Amino acid sequence: MNETYKKKGFIKASTIENWRLYWYKFSRNKISVLGLILVLSSIFLALAAPYIVPYPEHVKAFVDYNNASLAPSSDYWFGTDIFGRDILTRTIFSFRGALYMSVIVLAISVPVGTLLGLMAGYFGGWFETIIMRITDIFLSVPAVILALAIASVLKPNLTSSMIAVTVMWWPWYTRLVAGMAKSTSKEYFVKNSELIGASKGYILFREILPSCLSPILTKMALDVGWVLLIGATLSYVGLGEQPPTPAFGQMISDGSRYMPDLWWMTIFPAMAIAYIILGFNLLGDGISDMFNRGR
Repeated sequence: MNETYKKKGFIKASTIENWRLYWYKFSRNKISVLGLILVLSSIFLALAAPYIVPYPEHVKAFVDYNNASLAPSSDYWFGTDIFGRDILTRTIFSFRGALYMSVIVLAISVPVGTLLGLMAGYFGGWFETIIMRITDIFLSVPAVILALAIASVLKPNLTSSMIAVTVMWWPWYTRLVAGMAKSTSKEYFVKNSELIGASKGYILFREILPSCLSPILTKMALDVGWVLLIGATLSYVGLGEQPPTPAFGQMISDGSRYMPDLWWMTIFPAMAIAYIILGFNLLGDGISDMFNRGR
């Protein structure tokens, strides 16, 4: 019994030490730390939006023609739109929908794609053939086109956008994980687990999956930007969140009609998108370096 406790304590200590090493490697990369700061600040803006924006009433149906189309100033840092609504307030609130969509899409597509990829790579045979051919069908259609086609037959709102993007996102993880799982399944530690009678679930999730975590986590961080862009595209063409709820794509679409005179209506929401994408891209690079012991 004591030996069991000692072994568990050793494993726990070893795990803590590994994560300390990962954080040490991550923190040495200043660009990755910058990415983490950008990501955390984006999350903070999304969560604290109702409490930090200067004009929270401008998020709902609101009109103030006396202050319409004002350039950036001390009263309205990002200016106002043609209805007199504060662009800064609406931009900060747009962080909520963008990050919410990215989290939900990845929370569904990553487990589904990873599970199918693990099973296809490990079991092989006819099961792999069926899964990978279905994956190829989805991947053969451009992501934006498939998302637009799905969203166009649904009611235009945030939920429909998330469904459209989720349906076309899981195959990327299936393709990524299947190749790694197939290669890892031939390793000696997997064969040893099979010889001692370990269950299929144990082999998939305790032996093969940990070897796939680094590229999965890296891709997840990078995919936040891509999901955000696809969501903004759907919103831009009117298939995402509907007015008066603010959304990046919708704000850019509205502002593009008045370029270049009312440039602030388009530029600031576009800069917010670039801010989020830059943060997650830098974070993804840091995660990749963190798990790469060879560097």
